[in-house]
Amino acid sequence: MINFICMIVEGKWLVRVTTDRRPSSETTAQVHLTVYGTRGCTDPISLGYPCESFQAGAVDEFNVSSMII
Repeated sequence: MINFICMIVEGKWLVRVTTDRRPSSETTAQVHLTVYGTRGCTDPISLGYPCESFQAGAVDEFNVSSMII
């Protein structure tokens, strides 16, 4: 679940993802994010492979860049 997304400056975003605490909530899949705005949407933005991210009960933060949407 993404519980926080904040534009730092135009085209740069801070994304915070909270993974549920229940057993088996983590993922072993590659995670992508698509941001929608008034000018369209981004291509899928990779948040990476879950080596240490997206574990049950974890809060992970990512800095991503995109076109202006």
